[in-house]
Amino acid sequence: MSMSEDRVVEGCGSAEAREFHHLKQRAAEYYRSNAVPQRMQQVLNTMFYEKPDDVYGHLVSSLPILGHSNILKQENAFVICWDCRYNTEFIDYNLQQANYFGSFANPAAVSRIIGREILDINSQSTVEVEVLCTIKNFEKSVCFAAMSNCCSDPNYTTQGTGANDNEQKNQSVKFALEWINGPLNSMLKGLLPENQTHVDRLLSDYFRRKVEEDEEQRNKDDEEEKPTEPELPSPIVSAPVGDKKKKSPKDKRSNVPEKTINPRYPPEALFPGSVAIGVVSLAMAKAAARLQKTHLYLYIASLNQAEESPKEMRMPLPLISLLDCGKSSGGKLRLLKEVIAVPQPSLGYKKDVEQWNKLCSLLSPRCYILADAASRSIDKLLTDGLGANQCSGLVLKHANQTTISNLIHVAKLLEDNDCRFIPGLTEEDTTDNSLADIAVGLGARFIKLGGLCHGERVAKYNRLLAIEEELAQRGALGQSPQHQFPVIREEEKDLDPEKTQSKQLS
Repeated sequence: MSMSEDRVVEGCGSAEAREFHHLKQRAAEYYRSNAVPQRMQQVLNTMFYEKPDDVYGHLVSSLPILGHSNILKQENAFVICWDCRYNTEFIDYNLQQANYFGSFANPAAVSRIIGREILDINSQSTVEVEVLCTIKNFEKSVCFAAMSNCCSDPNYTTQGTGANDNEQKNQSVKFALEWINGPLNSMLKGLLPENQTHVDRLLSDYFRRKVEEDEEQRNKDDEEEKPTEPELPSPIVSAPVGDKKKKSPKDKRSNVPEKTINPRYPPEALFPGSVAIGVVSLAMAKAAARLQKTHLYLYIASLNQAEESPKEMRMPLPLISLLDCGKSSGGKLRLLKEVIAVPQPSLGYKKDVEQWNKLCSLLSPRCYILADAASRSIDKLLTDGLGANQCSGLVLKHANQTTISNLIHVAKLLEDNDCRFIPGLTEEDTTDNSLADIAVGLGARFIKLGGLCHGERVAKYNRLLAIEEELAQRGALGQSPQHQFPVIREEEKDLDPEKTQSKQLS
């Protein structure tokens, strides 16, 4: 303040003027100790040289909300003084677009997550999650995510069980909502959504603990239900007197128990409420992408790449059935469900396996051999590995307790084994189109969404169209290479690794 202004304040002599003078001094010292004048001066100097047409619009994109304030000049800087009685000049600042001061603010952290019950394409219960974050002291809704609620193995084709199936779905949704709105909400509060690996580890650990607790409780219940019968003395059986009749061979055979033939890949037991793990992981990934002002597929690509994200990205090729038979088909096609190969009667089960290996060896250099219903779940692949792979690719579903980190790991596992990772839809899917971003972000060669019908499929096809257009506009749309079919040998162990390289179709 100049000497003339000091004389004016002293001459005024009023208590109000002296109070305001001391208030300005305290405000100046407060902001000077926090380096606010220097940063404000940088903003205003930059604006002076750029000379934007919309001065206040430039300030909106540079400064945070400080309310209605006076701008007073002091020591060749600008001091913000809170006092609306002296409205010399007012500036409204936009919080969300405060790019400059936003770099000095705390990063956006999860304030809470909200789980809600919604309906899937079959009008059955599933789960939606909303993520809310604290952004510059304000709670904002960031994103929504939904996932199908599978109460049976999504990789195992079975017929629905009607009312029992619906009851299991409702029970699973009930548990999932209790987890999301209770312990998971408390566990994730204050975490940064961008720490995807840490978040997924917490979710997986929580799910593992729930499974272990359930197993312990089941074992405890089984032990309590076991009846304690008193030991009785064994009765003395006297030898029968008289002629002994020999049993006929027919009676002897009837006592032999029949052997049951189990399916090759029996359906896996799914834990009720497991959908909470997968949908929360997806929601956190979408929140991180939204906060970073990027697309979900770019965010997933950054998680998938140890180094810098690729400059070009390819679009997955859609797998669309041209001929679908069975009950959903019309006319005489309803009479045909599938075409299968039947071995000769003289071949045993071991010879069947040898014939399948020969068939794969003959066909694999000329086409892809993809496993859909024969695919194991993502959890099984991560725990047991790929094993003796007899296919060119696996169609895998994002469902239940599968996290984004799980998807990244299984995609790398298949890539290391020259096997194609193919994201596919479940039978109880939703209109959430995140699967398209996941396929592009993980560099999937194919994606299986089904025909161009039904809302859940069209939503994902529309998302693929939008991603392709966005990549083309940025000049980052890469061209898909020619098909290269991984050669499946009858005996992999006897082959030279250099001879097992993929052959290009001429």
